[in-house]
Amino acid sequence: PHGGPGEGGSKKLLGEDQWAWLEETLGEPALVRVIVSPLQVAAEGSDRACWRMFPEERRRLLGLLRGASGTPVILSGGRDLGGVYRYRDPASDAVDGSNSTDASPAAQWDVHEITSGSLTHTGMGEATCADSGELCDEPGRNRLGRLLRENNYGLLEFDWGKKEIVATLRRTDTWPHHVGSDGNQTHAGDLLTPRLVIPIRK
Repeated sequence: PHGGPGEGGSKKLLGEDQWAWLEETLGEPALVRVIVSPLQVAAEGSDRACWRMFPEERRRLLGLLRGASGTPVILSGGRDLGGVYRYRDPASDAVDGSNSTDASPAAQWDVHEITSGSLTHTGMGEATCADSGELCDEPGRNRLGRLLRENNYGLLEFDWGKKEIVATLRRTDTWPHHVGSDGNQTHAGDLLTPRLVIPIRK
């Protein structure tokens, strides 16, 4: 980052040469655009370095993605936690505040983000509940479902026939529990999140 994180509009994540390259690349035709970022883009509640702390930069990035053809999907990490997020442009439709994983409404413009990690040393996170002092999920209107504190990896599966992407977060091993809350043995590859189906748009 240029100048370090903060709420001021003068803080920078990318230089102008990088922005020029990104804009040129996004100008090329594509059905799907997978954007990889070391910092979360859609997360709102984290106090870790993220694009939210660079509001002008985030607006610029999302504006470029909205103006480009194809369906954007963001892959991020750096949290040692997992999560699935959806940023919906308020200009395209009112934010309904729901945690539904239905990504089908065609009239809305949104971008989904999959934050995976860690493969081997997932953390507990910083958020604690004020009333109990126990771990709880950090606030985040864009997150779909809970934060994952199990070792995990992200998976994108492309079905070109159905014109959809299926995104999931899956268990890498049996840490921290060999037996799940349902009493069944856990296995590497087990689903940790519902299947998120993202339509591929032109």
